[in-house]
Amino acid sequence: MADESWRLPSSVQQLAASIQEPPRQYLLREQEPLGGNLAGTEMPEPIPTIDLGLLSASNDAEEAAKLRSALQTWGFFKVSNHGMETSLMDSVMNASRDFFRLPLKEKRKYSNIIGGKHFQMEGYGTDQVKTQDQRLDWSDRLHLKVEPEDERNLAHWPIHPKSFRDDLHEYTSKSKRIKDDILRAVAKLLELDEDCLVNQFSNRALTYARFNYYPPCPRPDLVLGIKPHSDVYALTVLLMDKDVAGLQFLRDGTWYNVPSASNYTLLINVGVTMEVAISEPQVNFSHIRVNTDICTQVSLLHR
Repeated sequence: MADESWRLPSSVQQLAASIQEPPRQYLLREQEPLGGNLAGTEMPEPIPTIDLGLLSASNDAEEAAKLRSALQTWGFFKVSNHGMETSLMDSVMNASRDFFRLPLKEKRKYSNIIGGKHFQMEGYGTDQVKTQDQRLDWSDRLHLKVEPEDERNLAHWPIHPKSFRDDLHEYTSKSKRIKDDILRAVAKLLELDEDCLVNQFSNRALTYARFNYYPPCPRPDLVLGIKPHSDVYALTVLLMDKDVAGLQFLRDGTWYNVPSASNYTLLINVGVTMEVAISEPQVNFSHIRVNTDICTQVSLLHR
């Protein structure tokens, strides 16, 4: 029987602690059109920051204009005054760090490889490996379905740290309200009924939480944390590391570095599903890539 051990990639966190050079599966290829200039370019202006509380309460004209500009020029923006407690944001980030610090044996209790052979999206691990020459992301992740609530598979929800499950439940609830507020604001910009976009998503709409960890890499000039991609979900609510940057956005053929988060803002990315939902030609739907800095990122992915 042929050796197919390559289908089960190592934990990148474990790999990073024992090598001097990244294995070839993680290296960028010369022919990749979006692989150049890993260092990225500094953004020409600050990321637009929208006061979501002010926008939602009064449809403030200045905040609405900032939102319109952000959608037309970048396809992503930050939100402040969003109603999520800073203590909850800190707790979610700390819980995610604590999870990735667990021994590998403990993390593998939540593996996305079932029976050592069969891949599924939910759980701890990496992407599915389909071919031996497939390029792999320099990242480990924990991917969980959080909505609908009755479809949660708690077997994949860590019990350590003890706060993890309660924190994620509350974070999901607060993120859903933020998502709905943004959808209503976008509908108003398009001169649609306020609940037009919210109503496109039933109470059975899927929401996933994804915790990303990017271990330090001995050659960060040769690899990416996550390959260039577009978010397929309607909105991504991203809780970023406050100290370490790494996210990049593609605009007009140039990759721009996104600064690390500050002041407990959340980054909102508008995804492909949203493009289909509103069919607005002026809205810019960004591509994303992640460089290999040491950071833990938490994102709720809405579809």
